[in-house]
Amino acid sequence: MGHEEHRRESEKIVDVKFSILTISDKRSVESDETGKFIKEFLAKYNFNVIHHSVVRNRIDDIRREIMRVVLSETDVIVTTGGTGVSKRDLTIEAVEGLFEKKIEGFGEIFRMISFHRIGSAAMMTRATAGIIKDKVVFCLPGSPDAVEMAMKEIIIREIKHLVWEMRKDKR
Repeated sequence: MGHEEHRRESEKIVDVKFSILTISDKRSVESDETGKFIKEFLAKYNFNVIHHSVVRNRIDDIRREIMRVVLSETDVIVTTGGTGVSKRDLTIEAVEGLFEKKIEGFGEIFRMISFHRIGSAAMMTRATAGIIKDKVVFCLPGSPDAVEMAMKEIIIREIKHLVWEMRKDKR
C-alpha cells in the first residue's frame, strides 16, 4: 500500500485524542496562551483535547507527566516549551530518552520552515517528535509563532496518518 492509499485510509479516523503539556515554571493552565491556542486550533478540526497541564521545567517532572499521559487514552501529546539551548530548556533531555522511535523528519521540516521565516536562528530550536508506547509525541518551542507554524503547516497535515500507522498493527 503506497503513501496515497495510507493517506486515504487515515482520513477515515475521527477519534484522535490529544494531550497538551506546557513546560514552564511561570505559567498556569489559566495563563497558558500557547496551550490555549493549541486547544482552540485542534477544536476547529474536531479533535478532542482530553488533557492540558503545566509541568515544571524539571527533567523528572516532565518524564513523570509524559509517562502518566502516555498511559492514558491519548493518541498524541504536544509539549510546548523547553526546546531551546539555554540551561533551563530541558524538555528534550527529559523526553528523547523515552522515545522508542524518533521521527527525525519532524525536527528537520520544522527547522527548514523556521529558517525560511527567521533565518539562521532556526538552528537553536531542538523541536523533535517521536513515539512512546504507540503514542505520537511532539516537542515544540514555547513561542506562539513557532507553535502556530508547527500545528498549521506540519502536524495537522500528517496527524491522522501518524495515528493510523500507530493503530494499524492493533487492527
